[in-house]
Amino acid sequence: MQPSPEYVIAKRLSDELQEKKFDSKMASFKVDPYKASKKNIDAMSVTSNDHELLFEIVAYLLDENKELKKRVDQLENKLPK
Repeated sequence: MQPSPEYVIAKRLSDELQEKKFDSKMASFKVDPYKASKKNIDAMSVTSNDHELLFEIVAYLLDENKELKKRVDQLENKLPK
């Protein structure tokens, strides 16, 4: 059974809107990932202790990501051009 053409169009539009929302949210992460993470965690409906713990975890992961990017850049610079 094939989905109706209306469903296909609606699904495609929905996907495009979700992608735009995602891109919009990601823009703030590119500017300051720590601030954007803190803002999103603070918006969650969890206890303040959980907010703090979640932010510590995210900050740790962001730091690790930064270090990995440095290592990748160093390795890339060692490659013959």
